[in-house]
Amino acid sequence: MGIRLTRLTVLGFKSFADPVELVFDRGITAIVGPNGSGKSNLADAIAWVLGEQSGAAMRSRRAEDVIFAGGPGRAALGMAEVTLVLEQDAEELGLPFHEVSLTRRVFRDGENQYLINGARARLRDVAQIAAALRAEWVIVRQGAVDEVLDQRPSERRDFLEHAAGLATLRLRQAEARQRLTEAEQHAQRLEDLLRELEPHIATLAEAAERAREALTVREALRETTLHLFAARWRRARDEAERARCRATECERAYEDAVRTVRQARESLERAESEYRALAAQREMLVERRRVRVREAEAAAHRAQVARERAAVLTLQLDSLDRDTVSTHHEAVALQQELERVAALHAATNNELAAVESALQRTEAAAAERASRAAQLRRDLKELERQLTQCERERQRLARERVTLAATTEARRQELAQLRAAAVERARERTAAERELVTLTAREAELTEQLTEAKLEVERCSALLRQTGSKLERQAHVVRELERELILARARLDALSRALEGELIAGATRAVLAAAHRGQLSGVLGTLGALIDVPPELELAVEAALGGHLHDVVVERWTDAEAAIAFLKEHRAGRVTFHPLDSVRTFPPTRLPLAIGGPGVIGVAAELVSASPALRPVVQSLLGRVLVVTDLATTRRLLPQLPPGWVIVTREGELARPSGSVTGGAAKSRERGVLSLARERRELAARSERLEQLVAQGRQELESTRVEYEQARITADEAQRKLRALETAHAELLAERQRAERALTMLVETQARETQAIAHLERLLTEAEEQERALAAQEAEWESAHHKIEGQRARLVDELAALERADPERERLAARVAVLRERTHALERERAQLERQLERLQQRVAELASRRAQLAADYERALAEAERAESEAASLSAAVSELEREEVAVATALEERARCLSAARSALATAEEYLRQTERERAAVRATLERAEELQQAVLESAAWELSGAREVEGLSETLAQLAEQVSEPSERLERRIVDLRRRWQELSRFGEAAIAQYEAERARYESLRSELQDVRATVQTLRTLLAELDRQIERSFARSLRTLDRAFAATFSELFGGGRARLIARDGTGSIEGVELVVQPAGKRVRSVQQLSGGERALTAVALRFALLESSPLPFCVLDEVDAALDEANVLRFRAVLERLAERTQFLVITHNRATIEAAGTLYGVTMGEDGASRVVSLRLADYAAE
Repeated sequence: MGIRLTRLTVLGFKSFADPVELVFDRGITAIVGPNGSGKSNLADAIAWVLGEQSGAAMRSRRAEDVIFAGGPGRAALGMAEVTLVLEQDAEELGLPFHEVSLTRRVFRDGENQYLINGARARLRDVAQIAAALRAEWVIVRQGAVDEVLDQRPSERRDFLEHAAGLATLRLRQAEARQRLTEAEQHAQRLEDLLRELEPHIATLAEAAERAREALTVREALRETTLHLFAARWRRARDEAERARCRATECERAYEDAVRTVRQARESLERAESEYRALAAQREMLVERRRVRVREAEAAAHRAQVARERAAVLTLQLDSLDRDTVSTHHEAVALQQELERVAALHAATNNELAAVESALQRTEAAAAERASRAAQLRRDLKELERQLTQCERERQRLARERVTLAATTEARRQELAQLRAAAVERARERTAAERELVTLTAREAELTEQLTEAKLEVERCSALLRQTGSKLERQAHVVRELERELILARARLDALSRALEGELIAGATRAVLAAAHRGQLSGVLGTLGALIDVPPELELAVEAALGGHLHDVVVERWTDAEAAIAFLKEHRAGRVTFHPLDSVRTFPPTRLPLAIGGPGVIGVAAELVSASPALRPVVQSLLGRVLVVTDLATTRRLLPQLPPGWVIVTREGELARPSGSVTGGAAKSRERGVLSLARERRELAARSERLEQLVAQGRQELESTRVEYEQARITADEAQRKLRALETAHAELLAERQRAERALTMLVETQARETQAIAHLERLLTEAEEQERALAAQEAEWESAHHKIEGQRARLVDELAALERADPERERLAARVAVLRERTHALERERAQLERQLERLQQRVAELASRRAQLAADYERALAEAERAESEAASLSAAVSELEREEVAVATALEERARCLSAARSALATAEEYLRQTERERAAVRATLERAEELQQAVLESAAWELSGAREVEGLSETLAQLAEQVSEPSERLERRIVDLRRRWQELSRFGEAAIAQYEAERARYESLRSELQDVRATVQTLRTLLAELDRQIERSFARSLRTLDRAFAATFSELFGGGRARLIARDGTGSIEGVELVVQPAGKRVRSVQQLSGGERALTAVALRFALLESSPLPFCVLDEVDAALDEANVLRFRAVLERLAERTQFLVITHNRATIEAAGTLYGVTMGEDGASRVVSLRLADYAAE
């Protein structure tokens, strides 16, 4: 394989706090260092950067535990980073790069980052590269070299698969199985959706067909209604023209009255303008007078303030003069004191000169004695050098004796420890034998617990299947309820659209839409939607109300005004509004005498249910409507009917007081607006009940899902318990094998400790003889030391006599020091007095300057007081002049007030005439409005009947054009409209939305079917791929196992110096179930790998690893102290095989063994600093040998 490991960079990973870079050459690289220095952390770093996720493998509990945690004097880091750089000849790693770098980072908050060539990547991408490298087999960890020997045959097959490079196929197989599971689940969901959609689509197809027929009937009804209203509009138009002529005459009289009022108002406005001007002039004079008064008061105040400031300045000048005199006296006293200090300083200097002359004569005699003392010191220095040499030799001998004593004591302690350890080994051997017996008993107990755990797993699995079936049944019920709810809501939406859009006029629809958008407030809805009518009276009430069914009910009169303004602004038509705060009812003068008689049902207003606020509206519209059973009763009661009353039958025939009757023979009951409104209310209630059932079903489904989850958790717990028992059983077997190995090692250790005790006893005898020789040498040097010490004492006495002190010289020196100190003190005192005198002189100058400034301020204050008094006098004169002007303006203002009163009287007379004209004009306009309302009512009725097919303006033009063309009688048109409306009402529940909904659901159904076919094809493809992968893995593994068996036999024989070893396949059903391992060291019978010694186990495991490298070479391999259990002879054979394999595989070997180190071309040393951080030093052995 053309892949090479070139570099490893570590920063902040475990003990490597500083950046460390290791460069790898071909062949063998060794890493050495003391225990605990961090060597194995480099192997962990390689595993970690290749995507290792196991905390046990990383020897850490959490992801952030691999970050450097700090040490003495060193803070912890916040991130760990490892970079591994590889080179490839082709694209063996699946990447188009010659050099591939893998980087992994982890932060304190647990965030992990993966980078490939510096770009962010997923863990899955790193796992693919690791699979190509066979990363799970690249690193052989410390103490784990012989784990393969303890594995079960099936586990050993998995291990050998990874070693043989089949991990990539296994990864593809796992991905294919995951995709197959997801595809099967997706297909199941699609099938469920299709089963739910099929009945729904059949229902929608029928509804769409009825909707198309309804559209045809609606178009015919619209055309017939348009012809009927064209004839009615023609009659209303003629009556409106006559009313407009009468209104024109009244309009002229009204305009004359308006002109008269306008002239009177102009005269009044002129008078008011003159009055306001004079009033403003008077206010201006008053304000000017107030300003002058305030200015005069301010000037007087300034004069007073200036006088007071001049008085204060006079007091300050007097105080300043007193301070100047006092300062002058202090300066004179300081000058006298300065003269006295100068005289005393001169006398002290004279005395100092005399004393210094006597001191010089005494110093000459002392110089002669100093010369003799110097000679004596030189002699003493030579004697002290000799003493130092003697003392150094004595100390050397003493140190040797102390070192020898310490070494002897340490060896005695080591001997005592070895003897105590021998006793301890005997006890440990006894304990190990007892532990082996205990482990055998525990193995039998665990076997029994395993049987019970398997039974518990089977019981939990059965409970889980039962709960799952219940969950599926409840989910089906909830889906059916949700389907019914969807259908009910769809029908409710269709009814709402019909009642709020298709069956009402365009103007009413515009008002309701504006209310929904929030443009209008207080809109409660149409009258037909707000009242509740018994089903058997729906046709009667609908016929009685007629166009009023779509009148709009609002809360207040202002809401109606706002809605009318909205209709005018948008030219949307006309609507009748019923404000609840202004609608009043007028009870009839008398009730029909026939109420309560045969065939009479009652007054319509009393048969209809409505809210109390709506009762006045209902009473005003239905209070004079008598409901009877049939036309015969109508004919009998019509002569008795009071004025203003109408009769309506249960079938909808309407009789008026004039004797006209509207109706026809109905073949079946019609479904009108009230019927649809009742159906909408019933559907709304049914939807609420379905929502409650769905919520209850979902709650029960959630409860069952919780039971299922609890059953699943219980089953998982039982499964985990079973796996834990199996793991414990396997661990117990391994523990028993470990105990057997430990017992063997204890026997070997006891033999080594006996040899060490004999060696220490010989060393202690030799140390006693060396101690006696050192004591004799130390006595000789002690005698020489005493002789030199006597000579030194005589010289010291003579030197002391010469160095005794001279009393007279010391007295003179002391007097000189005193006089010099006194001189310095007098100089300091004189300097201080001079500085004080200078400060006083500066103070006198400052006081003089301050006095001159205060005098100038005093003069300015007097001048300011005089100017302010003059200004106050002139302002008082101006105030008097303004008072005189104010009196003249007040007289003129009274004259203008009288003129203003006369103008107001003239305006009142003109306005009274205008009001009289307005009343006459309003009466004429009312007549015109009634005529226009009649015409507009025809238009609105036509617009409502035609369901807002056109705007009112466009509809009037259409009616004007058709008015001259219609020749068919109105009665015949009315009968045809009744027949068409009956058919439309039968089909009206199938709206246009049913067609669109059917088309959408059909398209969705076809899309889901196509998607299901694609998913099924994908499932079949994945199953074929899985079968092919299974066959490919079995063929590859069988071929690799045969090659590995031959290589293992050869490597085992080479490492053991003979013997035999085999890898035997255990066949299963059509595949290799596991791999057995059989070995026979040279000169021994065939034995189980569990019965091999510790060294034999390690060497057998190494032979298997090397055989794997022979048969399927890795690009690089990390061996972490795998040679620790090998003796010297086995290590040499181990090194020979390692050197041969290094021709095709790079090796990174962590070892303490000298023979293994000698095989390395590059050597890295790892040490641990005092701050807890590992450091690395490197050495290329080839370069060192060349030097």
